Amino acid sequence: MSALTIGAISTHQQTERTYVGLYRSGSLNTNIDERLSPYMAYKLGSREWSKQKIAAKTKVEEGVRESECRGNILYHYTNKGEAHDIVIFKEMYTSSPHPGRPGGAYATDIPPWAKMTQQELRKQFYFSRHRIKSGDVSWFVVLCNNVEPFFGSVGNNEWVKEDVASSTPVNAITCGRNAMP
Repeated sequence: MSALTIGAISTHQQTERTYVGLYRSGSLNTNIDERLSPYMAYKLGSREWSKQKIAAKTKVEEGVRESECRGNILYHYTNKGEAHDIVIFKEMYTSSPHPGRPGGAYATDIPPWAKMTQQELRKQFYFSRHRIKSGDVSWFVVLCNNVEPFFGSVGNNEWVKEDVASSTPVNAITCGRNAMP
């Protein structure tokens, strides 16, 4: 989303500041907390951010319990549309090989309530400066690692399902908004 910049402050930043001020003054209904972006919840304070993290963890636990997953739980971070597509179609697109990295579908064991930011998450897994800066990790997909070929650990909290095809089957349990700010 692009924002019009007025002086040194974008209209998006001005809107955020206004929203935070109204919320803190008690002028906004507190029932809207669950719709706040993790970044906004983080800016509003630890209480609201904690609600976001608890909601993400609860969603994961309920999904895993209902699915009766017998494999290890992994997470794939992406945008909202892709997250929903992965859950619906039970398939992930694979990436091309890069120096030192095999091609395949990537996931991690880092949960969406981990003590890190989305920027830190991008830095850990993306290898291009462009993806580190602009890669969308605002949503997560919960994966049960019980569909062949299995995801294998490649270290550094990273798992890959090496596959030569352009997509690979996955057991996608649920998806939700990433609670990392």
